[in-house]
Amino acid sequence: MWVRWTLITMIAFSTTGVAEGHVNLTIRRESTVPSFVKDNDTEYDEMANYTDEEYHNYLVDYITPRKSEWVFIVMHSMVFVVGLIGNALVCVAVYRNRTMRTVTNYFIVNLAVADFLVILICLPPTVVWDVTETWFMGTIACKMVLYFQVSVFYYHSHIISLVLYQWLG
Repeated sequence: MWVRWTLITMIAFSTTGVAEGHVNLTIRRESTVPSFVKDNDTEYDEMANYTDEEYHNYLVDYITPRKSEWVFIVMHSMVFVVGLIGNALVCVAVYRNRTMRTVTNYFIVNLAVADFLVILICLPPTVVWDVTETWFMGTIACKMVLYFQVSVFYYHSHIISLVLYQWLG
């Protein structure tokens, strides 16, 4: 599912005007298009006649998180902090105690590093994208973040399969 979302995102960014500096905006709030225009076959761009101030206000309103999105942000922030601290503590515990340096614990440390990378690389851009539905960092950063997200995902999956193989084998 995540890989499918990543591929869809990559295709969407490669076909939009992001490379030319345009912001990809999708309408998520109720449309202000008059009812007689909706019935007409002609295409109507509601932002075509906005002044600079109206367009700025529209963007600020569009990007500002709603109440439900603030809950989403707070929950992900808690996961971010607890995940970084917890995975760092696992690595430190195995590093400091010589008796914990076993093959199984090394696999667990690798899993903690993979979780650390997933939380550090995948979580912040995903939260920003989900809340604003807009990418602010340009085409190169978009491609780099997606590349690292996919790489970290496969690294994480590989480590989990190795741990399961070691545990079951």
